[in-house]
Amino acid sequence: MVFLFVNLIGFAGYYIHPAAPPWYAINYGFEPMLNTPGNVAGLGRFDALTGLTIFDSIYGRNANVFAAVPSLHAAYMVVALVYAIIRRCKWYIVTLFSIIMVGIWATAIYSCHHYIIDVLLGISCALIGILVFEKGLMKLSRFRRFFDGYYNYIK
Repeated sequence: MVFLFVNLIGFAGYYIHPAAPPWYAINYGFEPMLNTPGNVAGLGRFDALTGLTIFDSIYGRNANVFAAVPSLHAAYMVVALVYAIIRRCKWYIVTLFSIIMVGIWATAIYSCHHYIIDVLLGISCALIGILVFEKGLMKLSRFRRFFDGYYNYIK
């Protein structure tokens, strides 16, 4: 549920402040072109290296190129890592999640999909989402009863 909540916060950010990624500025400058097609950017190097079209099939069909702020790529692994720590997962799982998280952050910037500020805002989005969910929404009795029932159902 926190993952969904963080996504909603991120989507609100996209619509409050539409922002283009670095590859857009490299290709088109700073003038808005509203019908801009998606772009694989630096991830095209991986497709070229492997001969596959993995990233082209994902990013080449992107419907919203003005959704760089906040970086939900950065937010997702923060959520996973925080809950791995809260649930006291084994040290090697926490370490693996940490390595993947930093790798995603670096790749998002290196591949020209996000600026550093986008990643920092994505991290903030995740932390705010977790905090509001855990300290706010889970304190509401009706909301809490729903999730207690859900957790008992999946156990």
